[in-house]
Amino acid sequence: MVLLRCCASLMVFLTIVGIWLGLGAWLWITKNAFVSTSQDYKYCLYGSYAVWGLDGLYTIIVLCLCNRIRLGVVIMKCTAQFIGSTPQVFLVPIIFSILCGIWVAAWGFTAIYLFSIGDIQPRPAPLEFVTEVIWVPQTRYLCLYHLFGLLWVNAFLIGSA
Repeated sequence: MVLLRCCASLMVFLTIVGIWLGLGAWLWITKNAFVSTSQDYKYCLYGSYAVWGLDGLYTIIVLCLCNRIRLGVVIMKCTAQFIGSTPQVFLVPIIFSILCGIWVAAWGFTAIYLFSIGDIQPRPAPLEFVTEVIWVPQTRYLCLYHLFGLLWVNAFLIGSA
């Protein structure tokens, strides 16, 4: 957290410059691996020009959003300071992951029970040795209701974190 607090602006601006230089320079350097008359050489050459054209647009966007980028850096520093002073916030995702795991295990147990409700009958001719469970429509609706219950309670647990 100390590294993030001290070097957040440097990391953000190095990332911006890395994106700005990365692909265009890679294409420009890669074109030298091909013969100058080959189609791949032209693809790399014109591709680097196209990427550098997009980099010009990227530069304009970065310059227009410079204040927002600085605000983001300040928020990152503030977040690093908060996490450094209250490290117990790392326990929140762990605790709620355990709670979600318990919920999914309980749901799976009841889902297996619901799935097994019905008449067990053999399948048609080629797979007579494999049986299937024949449901009534109410059982199918109950299984769908149970599935949406899983999703709803899971979203509730994640949202309460």
